[in-house]
Amino acid sequence: MSAIAQPRTAARPSRRPARPSLGAWLRSALLLVVTAVALVPLVPILLPLVVTRDGTFAPLRVLLQLGDGPALQWLLNSVLVTAGTVIGVLVVAAPAGYALSRGRSRALGAYAVVLFGLQSLPAMVLLPPLYVMLVQVGGIDDLVWLTVLYVGFSLAVATWTTTTWFSTLPIEVEEAAWLDGCTPFGAFVRMVLPNSGPALLSTALITFLFAWNEYWIALLFVQDQRFFTVGLALVSGGRSPGLAIIGLVPPVVVYLLLHRWFRFGGIADSAARA
Repeated sequence: MSAIAQPRTAARPSRRPARPSLGAWLRSALLLVVTAVALVPLVPILLPLVVTRDGTFAPLRVLLQLGDGPALQWLLNSVLVTAGTVIGVLVVAAPAGYALSRGRSRALGAYAVVLFGLQSLPAMVLLPPLYVMLVQVGGIDDLVWLTVLYVGFSLAVATWTTTTWFSTLPIEVEEAAWLDGCTPFGAFVRMVLPNSGPALLSTALITFLFAWNEYWIALLFVQDQRFFTVGLALVSGGRSPGLAIIGLVPPVVVYLLLHRWFRFGGIADSAARA
């Protein structure tokens, strides 16, 4: 009996790791250059923190000094004002953006025009009358009023951001909820908001950076050292290595915690991939 010939299996070519193309190298080099340019303003801030005048490295105890003022109180003030601003902006901007994206009425059109007009005005035009008004109502050196001002100055951009996102959502999302007996507000809370993670997160991040780094409004409306924010304290005499580091760390930490949610396109999608 003749032996049955076994079919020959084709030898699989060994896969070698692909070498980066010239375009990939050029993109990497461009990103390095852009990153270096973006970090240049930090050099005069960070260099004095780690190097003394005689050229030696500063000891750890010098880096941890927070200055002569109540640095922990300043940090707490910044945290409270920033958190209040972010929450206030999201609570107001999300319904306003939804109304502008879905509604069709003269009142909403007038609101959109007013919102755009306020966004076009320089902040310095609005600050003098606001200062006179807050002096009359006792709003100077009041963190609550400072938070209200931050919400007001952030609201226009936040509303346009959410409006753009809500306009991309299909109306069938709400219609299905209406058929199930939801009110328009219930459909907004149960169906629209859970699908708006990227927009809300982007709005919160932009508002956080504005409120944490803001200086000019706080300079005008906060005069008592007890109510200084970190940014105001750094410029107004509270300079110290530790306080400068405190001012830099929170935005970096927030980015490291939240950038993965942007990568996968939203909170729900990112949680599903985790």
